[in-house]
Amino acid sequence: SKESVLDLSFCAADHAAAGVLWYSYRRASTPILRQQLKWVTRGTILAITPFTLFYVIPYLSGALPTTAMKVSVLSLGLLPLTFGYAIFRYRLMDVDLIFKRGMAYTLAAALAYSVKADVFRARARHYPSALEAALFPDDVPVAVYDGLIQSVRANLKPLFRYFDLRRCALELRELHHYDTYVPLVPEIETSFTFDEAAEMVLGALDPLGKRYVDVLAEGLRTGRWCDRYETKGKRSGAFSSGSYDAPPYILMNYKKDVFADVYTLAHEAGHSMHSWFSQNSQLFQDYEYPIFLAEVASTFNEELLTHHLLETTTDPKMRAYIINRQIDDLRGTLFRQTMFAEFEKIIHAIEESGDALTLDGFKSEYHRLLETYFAENFTLDPELDLECLRIPHFYHTFYVYKYATGISAAVALSQRILSGATGSVEVYLNFLRSGGSKFPLETLKEAGVDMTTSAPIESALRLFEQRLTELEELLV
Repeated sequence: SKESVLDLSFCAADHAAAGVLWYSYRRASTPILRQQLKWVTRGTILAITPFTLFYVIPYLSGALPTTAMKVSVLSLGLLPLTFGYAIFRYRLMDVDLIFKRGMAYTLAAALAYSVKADVFRARARHYPSALEAALFPDDVPVAVYDGLIQSVRANLKPLFRYFDLRRCALELRELHHYDTYVPLVPEIETSFTFDEAAEMVLGALDPLGKRYVDVLAEGLRTGRWCDRYETKGKRSGAFSSGSYDAPPYILMNYKKDVFADVYTLAHEAGHSMHSWFSQNSQLFQDYEYPIFLAEVASTFNEELLTHHLLETTTDPKMRAYIINRQIDDLRGTLFRQTMFAEFEKIIHAIEESGDALTLDGFKSEYHRLLETYFAENFTLDPELDLECLRIPHFYHTFYVYKYATGISAAVALSQRILSGATGSVEVYLNFLRSGGSKFPLETLKEAGVDMTTSAPIESALRLFEQRLTELEELLV
């Protein structure tokens, strides 16, 4: 029968493996290798012998499985136990290498097949490329994607200046990637209650006019829009959600001594007000705004909060903290996400050309980008080449570029508002009202931001350089 053939094949493979292990054990050249193989070999023999004698042979002889025969299968549990003991006691082979390489190849295979799936779906629907298939639902031209990469690549010198400032400020001989996450300005000590934070955010949003501020104030003060504090069993982080016929809902874990939580409140309030204006202006089928626009309103609020805090703060340490925070936001959202976007484009092009997607290929392509987006005097550790395998957004086709375009649009919109441009407030509120009734580029263009040009990207890049100059003056 089929089951008999499988049992015989399994038993034969086990005995062949035991023979190979015994041969290797007898020829082991070092004491430690001999000890390793001794446990593995003996454990394998002890595991398969009862199974062979009390189950396989009787079963192949025609006996029906009895309880005793079934119990003999448990001896196979010695296989993982002996391997585990050999690894734990005698470091069977290089365990770190086994796990690191195994994990790397597993993730590389997962990413490769995700890309293959993207390309297959695009070809099945007759799109010229996976990129064009991903951009089609939002009616975004490929030129917008390529223009983002070109604009950022042409303005990397301020980023390199920032890395130099980091190295000097942290008094390091060489800068590694992990050093970019060390705060340049020590965490400031603040204590703001939620109500005080809400007033701070409302004050920052005052340029948007009375209606915007009044609606948000009611929602935060008495409208129960926000689940504010950390409680047992509550999920971490923060988000804004809701439904068409109900007020927006904000989940937070606010702590009064964490200043970043003030920014989190401003950010989520931006999402909530976007939803509020949209659901009060659009029919159900048009009220949900696309991801391309989702981060614009929230990041816009953070930009206004930064401006408000810098206008009302004279303490040099506080100013340095706020400026450094904005710089790191721009670095992580504009520069880093653009590098990710370029990597996505490269690996999809490799698959579309018919070449193989391999671990070494991923690492080499990513390393070239690291060399481009980081300064020459930046130390690139070999492990950093593997970073491309752990970015979850790469499994959501061509998603990350929207972070970069989102923050660029938010900067451009906030600068229009803060400059006092005629009609800019009403135009921005109309942007919030539009929801998903139009394609995102059309919506932004009506708000005064043309993402088909390089102007919004360059505006954000200039802000990065401006803040960097201010930070240099405060720290050097």
